[in-house]
Amino acid sequence: MSIVYYLDTISNLTVPIVVLTVLIYEPLILKLFWSPLAFIGAIMIYALSHGIDLKIRSPCSKIWITMMGMKLFSVFVLSWMLLIALLNIKKNIWMTR
Repeated sequence: MSIVYYLDTISNLTVPIVVLTVLIYEPLILKLFWSPLAFIGAIMIYALSHGIDLKIRSPCSKIWITMMGMKLFSVFVLSWMLLIALLNIKKNIWMTR
């Protein structure tokens, strides 16, 4: 079970690198203009499948509609906050008040 923890940790740390590669490097340097659209589309399909699964498992749930927005927020905002938190782990001033 520890392999799942380490794989999840490594994948969470590499998300900002993947986002930068797909949204900046591939369209500007490699001229792959479809790559960001495919990336965002894949995130949306992934989130929609999770939302449908949630709706099937819990029919009274109303948050299944927001799964796509939550996943986009997770990829584009929360992944960067993890890096900032790791850089400031020794300081007691980061988002404490």
